[in-house]
Amino acid sequence: MANTGSNGMSRRRLLTTAAGVTAVAFGSLASPTPAFAAPLQQQVGWRFCNRCFGLVLPWGANNACPAGGVHTPQGWVFKLPFNSGPGGSGEDAHNQGNWWQCKLCSVLFWSSPTSYVAGRCPTGDRHDAIDNNLNIGLHYLLPHDIGNPPGTQRWRFCFRCHSLFFEGYNPNLGRCPAGGGHAAAGFLFAIPVHSY
Repeated sequence: MANTGSNGMSRRRLLTTAAGVTAVAFGSLASPTPAFAAPLQQQVGWRFCNRCFGLVLPWGANNACPAGGVHTPQGWVFKLPFNSGPGGSGEDAHNQGNWWQCKLCSVLFWSSPTSYVAGRCPTGDRHDAIDNNLNIGLHYLLPHDIGNPPGTQRWRFCFRCHSLFFEGYNPNLGRCPAGGGHAAAGFLFAIPVHSY
């Protein structure tokens, strides 16, 4: 007959359960923290271009606008969360990774986790996150499908040029490097505003 305690559980089962709970508790303490668990940083200075409707970081010489000439930033200043981990790290159900600044035109664009090159750039090439010194730019994580919380503005992905653009002046959809206006697809992004 099995040796049982006051609750009817056998001694062997009680010891096995206790050992399992202990292993789980210590195992969770010993597991390494993923690289993307660090708090995200934010880069301030992103702006709306009133000619192409793209989200641009208008610093430096590489500032080509698909409407011709250079971007014309205006309005609100945005702050984008970024991660120092590899592309895709930190992505979850409401934060999309693999967003980059194009080194050719300064617009924010999405690329696959391995290429860092995508879409259509107004320079006649594809958007490129790699600069002349073979450095890959910051990896941005964009919040999406969380509604329109205070302190954010809704933006969209253009499936033709792979850039982020403001759709709020519809039917005017800005200027896409692939020709005509931008074409929205996918998530509804809630871009954090730094200042109005």
